[in-house]
Amino acid sequence: MLHGSNMVDRSLIETLKPISSKKKYTLCRLTAILISIVAVGRTCFEVLPDWRNPNRGFEAYWIAKVLVAGNGYSFPSENRWLFDPVYNGSFHPTAWADPFYTFILAGIIRLFCNYHQLAALIFNLILLLTIFLLTYHLGECLISASAGVLSVLSLALIRDFPLTAGFMNNTVLASVMVLLSALGLMKF
Repeated sequence: MLHGSNMVDRSLIETLKPISSKKKYTLCRLTAILISIVAVGRTCFEVLPDWRNPNRGFEAYWIAKVLVAGNGYSFPSENRWLFDPVYNGSFHPTAWADPFYTFILAGIIRLFCNYHQLAALIFNLILLLTIFLLTYHLGECLISASAGVLSVLSLALIRDFPLTAGFMNNTVLASVMVLLSALGLMKF
């Protein structure tokens, strides 16, 4: 009889033991992935219906269209930043927009033609998902798995941040680069 009660006590103790470290990391990672997918999915439903909106691109988009047309890395006159627009069809050199995202966007425009805005939006949504996952990883590396989940949740709750993926500019790509730099610094 005593032997049987020890079995019950052991199973109760096993049940009450804290979650193992490996299970905790797995649970936190799955939670972070779920939060990330929900945030990106919510963003998809908000920005995808308006994917043909040409106002979703700014300097990088204007320059990328000019690049695809074969007129170099320049602003078209009607979109000159900080100057009065000139509607004579000329172009003006610029160093205003970063070239990395601009050239990627030019490649997307050339490759996807009439659907380039949709392709750029999908590219940015993938980058947004990458931001969430890298944020979790950085939080896990710096503090703990729970801190990583809290970081992802905090980022997802910022109303306007996920919506930046709806614009054809370098915001989400720059965020990915900053996170990769921080993770590289952590490993160094």
